[in-house]
Amino acid sequence: FWSLGIGWNLHHEGFLAGNNWLENFKLRASMGYTGTQNVDPAQARFRYEYYDYSYGDMIGAQLVALANTKLKWQRVLDYNIGTDIAIKRFLTLRAEYYIQKTDNLLSDVSLPASTGFANYKENLGVIENKGYELALSVTPWRNDRQRAYVTLTATALHNSNKIKKIYDIFKNSNEEQNASLSEGYDSSTGPMTPEIAKKYVGKLTKPATLYYEGCSMDAIWGMRSLGVDPATGSEMFLTKDGKSTFTWSAAEQVVVGNTTPKLRGSFGINAGYKGFTFSVACSYKLGGDLYNSDLIARMENVTGLENLDRRLMKGWKQPGDIAPYKKIYVMGNNMDLAEMTRPTSRFVQKNNELYISTVNVGYDFSGAWMKKAALQRLKLSFYMNELLRVSSIDIERGTSYPFARNFSFSLQATF
Repeated sequence: FWSLGIGWNLHHEGFLAGNNWLENFKLRASMGYTGTQNVDPAQARFRYEYYDYSYGDMIGAQLVALANTKLKWQRVLDYNIGTDIAIKRFLTLRAEYYIQKTDNLLSDVSLPASTGFANYKENLGVIENKGYELALSVTPWRNDRQRAYVTLTATALHNSNKIKKIYDIFKNSNEEQNASLSEGYDSSTGPMTPEIAKKYVGKLTKPATLYYEGCSMDAIWGMRSLGVDPATGSEMFLTKDGKSTFTWSAAEQVVVGNTTPKLRGSFGINAGYKGFTFSVACSYKLGGDLYNSDLIARMENVTGLENLDRRLMKGWKQPGDIAPYKKIYVMGNNMDLAEMTRPTSRFVQKNNELYISTVNVGYDFSGAWMKKAALQRLKLSFYMNELLRVSSIDIERGTSYPFARNFSFSLQATF
């Protein structure tokens, strides 16, 4: 693992001499390799652990994990160019563009439970990430006498990834996942009950994690949807060669979305005046996609074992209905799994989000009375989080994971 870098402090050059407003202006570039340390060594070699119990007067040892003696280092080759600019106490800017090429990317491979282990480590292939980062801080107003200031901050990050090379073991994994999505139910084992059908919901309706060369690791796979047929209430699909069909097929899946946002970051404001302080921190995501599997669980593939969503009334009911949701099948006895909603572009939604994460209001006391009270500092603060979330998607959180807003007061005293 090696690296090298170069930088040029332009603010020290003669042609910028005398500009007392420019505190820092640096151009930099670097390249080099980094590795991965947070991998259990048992993933690459056999290792046993002894326990404080015995059998036949002998201490027992247990295999920690299945080893992979062919496992290789995950190495990341980074190329980075950037600039740092600081203008007095007014502005700081950090900007950089990067290319990351990951060789022998480490990933988990699932195993049958009969092996005694859930997964083992394997090298996936070669991944390339490209993107840029921006961080800006501006203080348009400052008055030291009145302990007053206003500072605006913002960050932005864009990243895209692409699989450049995939190893054979993960090509086989793609085939296995596609096969599982096409799975049916063997009626010879008994009738299909709602309890049995419920076990298939998560397995058959969520997009598989597929890896193909030239595609993103964050791609969402499914069949392209033509919507709900007004005549029958069934979903219509579009095949790879542009033909319409009512039959869902794993072989006809294409990339229907990507979970990586086009842009994400944060922004905020920090202000103060004569001891009063105020700050707001926000985050945002723009341009990414989300597969709304929670919405499917409420509107389609309904088991009938839980309370029903009132939005079911928007589903298709009779010929001629123009509806966003197809004909509802409540999973009863002998239900055909073919009626389940499989991965489809119909439930891929743009995931644009604005999140006001924290708000903090405080007052820093000052005055001669503090010395008489032997106080170096006394500050009162009020803090709120999870204040507001605005999203292009109606969040399907239910009661199992509700939003939690916290409000707190604090008093800090230093003697």
